[in-house]
Amino acid sequence: PEPPHEKIGRVKRTVRYALQWLNLVDLLAIAPFYLELLGMPETIGPVLRVARLIRIFRLLKSPKMRTCVDMIIDIVREALPGVVSVFGLTWGVCILFAACIYFAESSTYSVEHFTDEYPMGVYIRPTTDGHSVEPSPFKSIVHCFWWFFTTATTVGYGDDYPTTTVGRLVAVAAFYAGIVLVAVKLTIVGGKFQEHYNKWLKSVNATEEQEKGADPPIEKNVAVTRTASKSLFSKRENLSTEE
Repeated sequence: PEPPHEKIGRVKRTVRYALQWLNLVDLLAIAPFYLELLGMPETIGPVLRVARLIRIFRLLKSPKMRTCVDMIIDIVREALPGVVSVFGLTWGVCILFAACIYFAESSTYSVEHFTDEYPMGVYIRPTTDGHSVEPSPFKSIVHCFWWFFTTATTVGYGDDYPTTTVGRLVAVAAFYAGIVLVAVKLTIVGGKFQEHYNKWLKSVNATEEQEKGADPPIEKNVAVTRTASKSLFSKRENLSTEE
């Protein structure tokens, strides 16, 4: 909300209203229909059909969904510094394990094997059964970054995997390092979620109590009326007895 002393022109107020993110969602939701009417090229047809999915975000305009989204935005905003610091630590661990797996799996350079494919020589490693050799898929430390993230997050695509004993030990260490890094991030986000969820739950309960107080239930009014009538009847009996 703008300060009361600040005067805003009609054009500026309209522009600010139009640039609100929920209004932008509405614009993006209806834009594909009008772009098709204008005869846009068929090549962007699939893109426009996917863009129509933005309409689902219009559900966020409902009051209940809006409060939940605001809560999630606050959680992300407050947890972001901790998550960014852990992400920086993740990159340091990534470089460490990428260098370890590279030197474990690509420490032998050969000019005698695979001369047709690699006439200048190639780094080799043992095969899975250990009876032969094969070119190492770990071509550089930077190339090993992909292996670390797929291993540390326990995704394990299997496109790159170690075959040496040292390489497998490095992979096991990467498993546990990834679990610890993910657990730290989840702890940060989970703590903020628990804090904001309790506040949100209290605000919802307070709102419901206010609504109940504004319109008291009929049973409570009936009970009050019955109590008052009983007390009046007992007073009349006492007066008749005295007479």
